[in-house]
Amino acid sequence: MTFDGITLHAVVAELKAKLLNGHIKKINQIGPSQITMSFYAHGMNQLLYLSCDSSSGRIHLTEKKYTNPLTPPDFVMLLRKHLGQGKLICIDQVGLDRTVALRFETHNELGDTVIKKLILEIMGRHSNLILVDQNEKVVEAVRRVSHDMSRVRQIYPGKRYEVFPADKQEVLADHPSVSELVAKAQETEHGGMTVKKIFYGSLTGFSPLASTELCVRADVDPAMPIGQLTADQIQALDAELCAWTESLRTDTYRPALYRSPKLQAYPFALTHYGAPEKESDSISAMIDLQTVETARDDGFGQKKDHLRHRLAEILEKKNRKLENLKKDEAETENRQTIKEEADLLAAYAHTVQKGQTEIVVDDFFHDNTKRSIPLDPKKTGHENMDAKYKHFSKLNTAHKILLKSIPQLQGEIQYLEQLGEMLEQTEDSGSLNEVWEEFEREGLLPRKKRHKKANRSTPLPPREYTTRNGLIILVGRNNFQNDRLTLKIADKEDYFFHAKTVPGAHVILRCGGNEPSQEDIQAAAWLAAKYSSQAQENAVDIDFTQKKHVYKAKGAKPGMVYYKEFQTLTMNPQATPDFFRVTEKNENEA
Repeated sequence: MTFDGITLHAVVAELKAKLLNGHIKKINQIGPSQITMSFYAHGMNQLLYLSCDSSSGRIHLTEKKYTNPLTPPDFVMLLRKHLGQGKLICIDQVGLDRTVALRFETHNELGDTVIKKLILEIMGRHSNLILVDQNEKVVEAVRRVSHDMSRVRQIYPGKRYEVFPADKQEVLADHPSVSELVAKAQETEHGGMTVKKIFYGSLTGFSPLASTELCVRADVDPAMPIGQLTADQIQALDAELCAWTESLRTDTYRPALYRSPKLQAYPFALTHYGAPEKESDSISAMIDLQTVETARDDGFGQKKDHLRHRLAEILEKKNRKLENLKKDEAETENRQTIKEEADLLAAYAHTVQKGQTEIVVDDFFHDNTKRSIPLDPKKTGHENMDAKYKHFSKLNTAHKILLKSIPQLQGEIQYLEQLGEMLEQTEDSGSLNEVWEEFEREGLLPRKKRHKKANRSTPLPPREYTTRNGLIILVGRNNFQNDRLTLKIADKEDYFFHAKTVPGAHVILRCGGNEPSQEDIQAAAWLAAKYSSQAQENAVDIDFTQKKHVYKAKGAKPGMVYYKEFQTLTMNPQATPDFFRVTEKNENEA
């Protein structure tokens, strides 16, 4: 479903009319990334649905009945504690972006009135639900974001909340004209950008769906290159943009549900979709009806969330174990000191009397300087010496074991993080089934018996892009596909790309034995940045080398390879892809 900034704007207008000054009656967490909030407002009971699911993030009123888990999750218990019977006093959308803040008036432990916010960010796989206190500090979030995960913005308890920086124009604030947008695009695109991309590539809140509709209303081909636009067409597009903007400012909507070419609820009429299936005064009602008829909400999304939570549980245990092993390793760092003390005692043991807590000796390891050696007063000199040799032996053995076990565990964690990134990038049932099967094969889930003739969803092939120079770029959708793509499909002269030291997809630039241009290399590197865990960053280091320099270690996990003789590019995945002249095969943006 398309839930863009324009849809959120309509939802916020409806929520302001129906929920403002209402009081929370109950909060439930119905899934790993979904909550419901029951309000009593304007003499009515209302149920608000909020989801930060990567594939179906949204907010709207609902009449659906949801099943609550028997044991409330920690996050919802925290919401109940901090928001309680709070009063909803403000609902703010950040510009026309897909971020909305619900501001509550509530009370702290001392009974004082305080203001707290519940912020929903709908950003695909970076979507989040965040509780913020009166000092703008994060109390908790559905997904914590550490510095290792993002250099731009972190989200964890105690960290000051900052709105994700916008990189597009705000149509409601900046009043951009189409001629200005075209002129700006031509500076970098040389007329190659499509007309519809002027809007969703430059304006906050505009999706490909909205952009296509705006073009159709102006009687302009959405796929036309901007370099072919006439003055009359630019004027027509400008008039439609102004009319659309005015409707947003005045909250003038015409919510409807469309069935063809795909099921879609939207706050404005979609003329290129034809006649609507249903119309309503409520955008929430249309979204609610859409989700009822969409199996994805209860199938794909729940299945993905199940894997996400299972992976989080395993990663938490692995990281805890790694932390303990590193503590053990730190304790072995003084083993050489223990060995020296034992060797020194071997020379001076005969001078030690029971009851001594230390002995001062000439340290022949360090120019015969005076050195104090602690002793067990209950032991003789030779017994202290033997105890120290045994202690050294124990520490030395532990150190040798830790030298192997720590890197091994770090490799396991690296693989699990890579698996998590591939999970977040799944967009279809077939790819998700492949990831599910990987969980089973790696022992992360119990393997289920499947009938040999059971119908399975056919996974999609690798994502395929074509550069303006005609070269093919392939992007893996999951770890097993990454392996096939790099180790079996790619030729030895093709180029391999991967985000440096962080999880991401394998990207292959097919060269046909020819040397690719710098532009083609940048295109592939940009895709490697886009399909990495740092896709929300402004600068991502991308390593690339020829496939013949890529290897897989014996026994390595799916998708885990090493490479040599590589170069590194720094790319900005937030930049428009057209700058790198990349087009996707079978693109369906409308």
